[in-house]
Amino acid sequence: MAYREISVLQIREILRRWMAGESMHSIRRNTGVDRRTIRRYIDAAEMEGLAQKGDAAALSDVLVAAVKKRCRAGNPRPEKGAARRACATHREFIQELVDEGVKVTKIRILLGRDRGVEVPYRTLARFVKDELRPAPSPTVRLDDPPPGQEVQVDFGLMGRVEWGGRRQKLWALVFTAVCSRHTFVWLTFRQTTEAFIAGCEAAWQFFGGVFAVMVMDNAKALVVEANDVAPRLNDAFLAYAQHRAFTLDTARVRRPQDKARVERTVRYVRESFFAGEQFVSIEQAQRAAARWCRDVAGRRVHGTTKRRPAQVFAAEELPRLLPMPLDEYDPPRFSRPIVQRDGHVTVAKALYSVPPGLVGQRVDARATRELVC
Repeated sequence: MAYREISVLQIREILRRWMAGESMHSIRRNTGVDRRTIRRYIDAAEMEGLAQKGDAAALSDVLVAAVKKRCRAGNPRPEKGAARRACATHREFIQELVDEGVKVTKIRILLGRDRGVEVPYRTLARFVKDELRPAPSPTVRLDDPPPGQEVQVDFGLMGRVEWGGRRQKLWALVFTAVCSRHTFVWLTFRQTTEAFIAGCEAAWQFFGGVFAVMVMDNAKALVVEANDVAPRLNDAFLAYAQHRAFTLDTARVRRPQDKARVERTVRYVRESFFAGEQFVSIEQAQRAAARWCRDVAGRRVHGTTKRRPAQVFAAEELPRLLPMPLDEYDPPRFSRPIVQRDGHVTVAKALYSVPPGLVGQRVDARATRELVC
């Protein structure tokens, strides 16, 4: 296998992250270097006497230079062949096609047809990747907010179930506490405002309190008009958020990384909880989901935090949550009735008078079990 030489700064960053205990996957994602190359440099560093949990001062310029020298000596860089040199000769032609978005397969055809140059596909693909396309910028992991501050929420399709002679889709509303990664799952057949509010009420009972901020995507049940700066929320859910005293922070349109903590959890819920199970009703499945959240997901050692979510939540997040709701939420019904000639409107099958001068116009009405306004 060909040896890939990287810069001294990249070597130092790989070793620094390795000494800090980062996983191979995390180092690869944050440095853009493939796993085989990372392992090669780590092995060379250990041969030079560097320990993973050792003193950070041991990662000196001298040691990094020795690691680079050892890798280079053990893996001499191969001489570029005739096909690679042919690619370099026609670099400008290939670069123009790459900038236009032409695929490598078509570039190879054009090289043969227009320039009379035949090169293997793999050689051309490596040339384009190594020398013409810029390396992707490293992903920077954002710091977690203070404990008890934020919960991220997402809808995920679990699959199709057949209960009561009817086959339908089963959805999971997944809540993930950002700091502890403690998770709650609410099952539903519908992605409606009412289903979302019911899921939130169940989540607050499970967590024992309310998070100050909820991060959610632009679901139609919550957002009337999506906007990265000023989204317009559904009146019914906005009233619920105000009643429970939390803030809804919607993710940017088509930016799932804004709620990255819950994105992978949805797949984990599907694979660990739902896959292969045989439930007979949504009530049974919901009870099983609550047990799974508490006894399986809550007690596992999380791959990123290296801690057990339920323990971290109980110690660090639960004391900082907003008070748990004691009252049953009475969801209001919103409507826009037309004022009739007699100065009345019909709201919830009852007549109500309105101020004069509004005949023929629509007015905003809000009705609960106790109040109409």
